[in-house]
Amino acid sequence: MKLWVSVVCAFILSAASSARPLFLAHVMPWYQSPPVSSAWGWHWTMNKFDPATGKGASRFHPVIGFYDSADPDVIEYQLLTMKTAGIDGVLVDWYGDQDAFDYLSNHKATLKILEGCEKYGMKFALVYEDQTVPNLIKAGTIKSAETQSELGKLMGRLENGMFKSAAYLREDGHPLFLVFGPQFYHDDEFPKAFRGLRTSPSYYSLMDRRPGAVGGYAWPVPQKGLESSWDEIEAFCKRATKWTHSIPVVYPRFLDVYTEAGVQPGFPEIPDDKGETLSRMLRLALAQNPSYIQICTWNDWGEGTQIEPSVELGLSALVKIQSVTGVARSTDLDLPLRLYRLRKSHLSASKLDPVAQAIAGRRFAEAKRSLDKIKRETQART
Repeated sequence: MKLWVSVVCAFILSAASSARPLFLAHVMPWYQSPPVSSAWGWHWTMNKFDPATGKGASRFHPVIGFYDSADPDVIEYQLLTMKTAGIDGVLVDWYGDQDAFDYLSNHKATLKILEGCEKYGMKFALVYEDQTVPNLIKAGTIKSAETQSELGKLMGRLENGMFKSAAYLREDGHPLFLVFGPQFYHDDEFPKAFRGLRTSPSYYSLMDRRPGAVGGYAWPVPQKGLESSWDEIEAFCKRATKWTHSIPVVYPRFLDVYTEAGVQPGFPEIPDDKGETLSRMLRLALAQNPSYIQICTWNDWGEGTQIEPSVELGLSALVKIQSVTGVARSTDLDLPLRLYRLRKSHLSASKLDPVAQAIAGRRFAEAKRSLDKIKRETQART
């Protein structure tokens, strides 16, 4: 058995070294915490929990504590941790740029994440949540009769904004653009909105290739438990063989906090199974020979799908991904955390910025030497 595992791993690493897919982590930019924000955001509290007491809206606890998605130190830590695991970029869950609910604050955090991707050599693309549109209508932000024109304006702002970034991921010259659905707009409305653009996006729809989309992307389906969810993913992969473009999904588990929070009935648990769920997903996704694999998620703590390091699970998911990407050693995964803690100790940026650039350049031995030196110097002073 051990020999078989070694052969499989060797095959995967060989493929990874030549033409492996881009690994893209799905990121939620919606967390808010003091002192970066004026108050704790809903996604940490769900109107029930008090993160200040150590209990947030999750079954798990981030290693760095309950953070703010707009904190530059947090963004640096997250992107560099991804980079150390061999993750190539992010797909940010995006609620648009309108000033309603927490959508604008999420958008501002998204812009900061994009800046971080530019700085540290990561790819970036958006997953647009069109389910926000009814909320914008209720809030009076947009009019129900103008939703098509508003979509066109939104796409125009993207073309003149985020799509212009050198970090924005492009497919055959077209900006990659995923839609979580569509749930509000009809199938013909996205193609209509793209007609006013100089370059149409490479548009993917959820779980199937909808009319007007170049392909589909998969997502966790926990509604009926582990085996039914697995059946849905396999069915997606079968459908995807008929398309030119598709993005398979991998995820480690599903363990939400919704029932405890009183938000809605929770979904059946998809267990972590000591990493086997993620391994199973990785094997299936790699077998599709895709251009991209979406990791769901980096940090949806409310649904428990996160691979971001937690107190309870540590680096386990990242070690698993790192074994497939072939980047670095598992012992290097703690380098971004060491850097983050020094940032929060307010050590001079002139000392820490070169460490960040070394990690971003995957010069891990250099980064470790620098961090060890800083540690010795700090201990000598105390």
